[in-house]
Order: sequence, then structure tokens, then C-alpha cells
Amino acid sequence: MAKFFTSDTHFNHKSIIQSCHREWKNVWAMNACMIERWNEVVKKGDIVYHLGDFALPNKGDGHDIEWIIDKLNGQIILIKGNHDHNIKKLFHKFAKVSDIEYIKGDGDDKKYRIMLCHYPMRTWRASCHGSWHLHGHSHGNLEPLGKSLDVGVDVHNFYPLSFDQIKEIIMTRRVGNIDE
Repeated sequence: MAKFFTSDTHFNHKSIIQSCHREWKNVWAMNACMIERWNEVVKKGDIVYHLGDFALPNKGDGHDIEWIIDKLNGQIILIKGNHDHNIKKLFHKFAKVSDIEYIKGDGDDKKYRIMLCHYPMRTWRASCHGSWHLHGHSHGNLEPLGKSLDVGVDVHNFYPLSFDQIKEIIMTRRVGNIDE
């Protein structure tokens, strides 16, 4: 069972295509491609932490959200974003729904403590002790701060990231003149 992290899929969100310069001509194509890329990497028994802004309700120009959830591999834990109030009636379809989570990154290894929130934070629980902060919301428009990372789909070619991919990014990147 692997852990994956993603954010800001905005399934069925027509205006996100233009505002975030997404490559698709309509939400049908965007939804289909994101479902395909998700399922390329996530297997049935995996856990996916979705850090908010999962979808907007279908207004006749997209897919049924329940259908989308059923098509996606893995157990989805939704960390609510600012648009997720629109799908509140479907929260029962997720393995868990919360505003914020604090997890261990890899089994029982206490070395990798991770704060999960839709919104980027300047400081977070145990940030001064090496914990990580994964977020969405900014669609790649913020520079990383310390051991934080925007896991939104707009930043990562519309794929969820595995724990190992996140570890590689955080442990090898440079922020300013400071090695992280």
C-alpha cells in the first residue's frame, strides 16, 4: 500500500482551464485525462491524500462527481479546500474528510512527519524540527518555504505524487542559498 498526495484537481471546473492555463478545451477532456493519469500511478489498495478543491458540482457540462470518485483508484482522504463545500453531500464517498491532518510519511518512521492542509503555511507543527508541509491552493504561484511543497496537479503534470517522489523533491532542492 503506497501513499500518494495531490491537490486542486478541480474536476468539472470549467473556468479553471483558462485561469490556470490548462491545456484542455473542455472539462470532459480535462476530467478524463486527470482520471487516466491518477490511475496510471495509484493502485486499488493505495491511499491518496487529496489536499482540497477536488471538484465542482456538475452543471450539465461535466461528469457526475460520484462517477469520478468511483473511477479513481485508491482510498481517498480529502483535506477540505475552499471549493469543497460544494460537494459536501458526497463526503461519505471519501475514506475520511478533515480540515487538516498530521501524518507519518512512511510506516512508523517518525523521521518524516508531514502536515497536510489545503492552504500554504509559513510555519506549521514541528517545522523547526524538520517536519514537512504539503499543500495546494496556490497552483504553483508560490515559492517553496522550508520543507513545504505544493502538491497541486498544475505543478506536477496532473499526476499525484508518491511519498518517495515528495521525499526526493524536498531533500534535494535548494531554497534560496540554504540547502533543504
